[in-house]
Amino acid sequence: EMEGEKERIVFYDIASGPPVRSYATNPCKTRYALNYKKVPYKTEWINPLDISTVRKGLGLQPVRFMPDGSPIYTLPIIHDLVSNKLIGDSYDIAVYLDQVFPHPPLFTPSSPALNREFNKQVDMTFYPYIRLVANGVPLNPSTADEYKSRYLEKFKKKSWDEIEVKGDSRVKMLKDFEASLSFLANSYFKRREEGPFVEGKNVTYADFIIGGWLWMLKECLFEWDSFRNWNDGIWGKLYDAIQEYSAIKSNL
Repeated sequence: EMEGEKERIVFYDIASGPPVRSYATNPCKTRYALNYKKVPYKTEWINPLDISTVRKGLGLQPVRFMPDGSPIYTLPIIHDLVSNKLIGDSYDIAVYLDQVFPHPPLFTPSSPALNREFNKQVDMTFYPYIRLVANGVPLNPSTADEYKSRYLEKFKKKSWDEIEVKGDSRVKMLKDFEASLSFLANSYFKRREEGPFVEGKNVTYADFIIGGWLWMLKECLFEWDSFRNWNDGIWGKLYDAIQEYSAIKSNL
């Protein structure tokens, strides 16, 4: 953050347990984007149990829903203190940042991220395997039990054992996950000889969409070290290449 520059953006992120850090996929997409653009911002850390209260308090509608139609209250949210705009969806935030802070651009004419469907496609490639991290989420010990019971209620499960994946079924799920990711690797990383990014040597928002998932897996997946090397190591290379945009600014 530049010396003496006033914060322009308040960024609402999901707090891990101590030491407080980012770990949730969608806020991580936004943190990468803010850092890439060098926008002066401060982080407002929100306990996972307080997200719905905060979101409703800011007057933001939910953007995600359960199959039965009930709302899921999520972050990120940004509040632009100059325009007084509040935006509560990671893709909409990226579009807004490019409008207000055009350089360097997140969206280039050839980036697949120009199409909102790319964000959905990436999410749907990773999301089915989310149970692999059930055991690794860095929850705050003081609220972990309450968080788990709300989660079980939401997904209509009786115990945490039904969520966790262990033993042979875990080995199989990891194999399926790798196979599923190879489609993403082969469809979009066509310029690997030029560089680690989707566009080869140029970073775009496509890298931060995938990067949000990589950041979460780095924090939460026990098998991260082997995951890095899947699909000829493209996930590890991409993760390493965007680390310069992962700084956590002004923890309040």
